[in-house]
Parts: sequence; structure tokens; C-alpha cells
Amino acid sequence: EQKDPLKLELPTCADGLNTARVSIIYKKDSLKVSDYIAEVEWKDPLPYIVQQRLMQLLTSSGYFYAVGLSAEKFNAAYLLQTHIYRFEIEKTLDEVQAHVDIMVTLVRREDHAVLK
Repeated sequence: EQKDPLKLELPTCADGLNTARVSIIYKKDSLKVSDYIAEVEWKDPLPYIVQQRLMQLLTSSGYFYAVGLSAEKFNAAYLLQTHIYRFEIEKTLDEVQAHVDIMVTLVRREDHAVLK
């Protein structure tokens, strides 16, 4: 079975998510309070972190011959476009959870067809 290469575009997101600042939501009962953690930042802005994680997941999946980033000179049969529309870190008394919602579009580069 022939496996094709895939190129990952840098995810898009709302301006409020395109930051290196770490935001956390504190949840107690039905009350939610959102705040940035002082003097704490991600290593990179969120789109780069998500792109790197997607690259790791897709590379290890074995579904594609190779996986490259859009910034690289890389000829790929498919292009993966993503949009982050929710990213929250939620802390309760007992646990911390990350919630990430991503819209994904897979495009065949040959004819620009969106695949379902």
C-alpha cells in the first residue's frame, strides 16, 4: 500500500489564543474565573505548540509516508489545515485538565479538493 506525504500548515486561531501567555480557568462549583498566570509563558505561541504536537501524532501514526511543516520545502500530496477555536486549562480542587477544540481540513494538493 502506497502511503503519501502530508504537510501541516501552521494552525490559525483567534487573536486571544495566539499568545505565549498561560491562561487558566479556576472552577469551583458553578463559578468559573479566568486569569493569566503571572510571569509564566509557553515556550512558543499556541499555534506552534499545537502544530508540533500534531506533527508528533501524525508521524507516529504510520498513516503517511512522511510529515512535514508548511515552512519547510517539502512536496506533499496532502495538506492539513487546522483552526484552534478553543483552548482552556481548567483547574478544580482535584485536577487540572486541558480542553482543546480544533477544526481540521484535509486538502488533496493535486486538485485542491477538500476530503471528508
